[in-house]
Amino acid sequence: MRKLTGAVLIALACAPAAGGAQNAMAVSKDGREQVLESPAFAAFVRPTTICPSKQLRFVTPGDLSWYEEAYEAQLSKPSARRLKAADAGESHCAGRDGLSCPTTATLAALEKTRLIGEFAAFACSHDVPR
Repeated sequence: MRKLTGAVLIALACAPAAGGAQNAMAVSKDGREQVLESPAFAAFVRPTTICPSKQLRFVTPGDLSWYEEAYEAQLSKPSARRLKAADAGESHCAGRDGLSCPTTATLAALEKTRLIGEFAAFACSHDVPR
């Protein structure tokens, strides 16, 4: 039963939120759709209103993964250890294709370790290499 519970929790964490206008997926002025949705993603985009031109609400899982890796690389060793310990992505997202689940799991770990605001500021001040 424990594995089933974990699988159900990860399915809920990685699936788009249902219903209500408050949780409705957004569409940008140029037609890009919001791809990710979770409580941790909402916590990430809330402080990014300081950099509206980046439109981080519409970040792709690949670009979000780049932000996460670059941010983690500059963390102090103790902070990096705390984040790694809190990140359940490896175990919960094993066997899944794509980056949506692991990037969302990392956002949840950033929120749990209270680094989400600092991470959002990092994302606002850095550009994904093209």
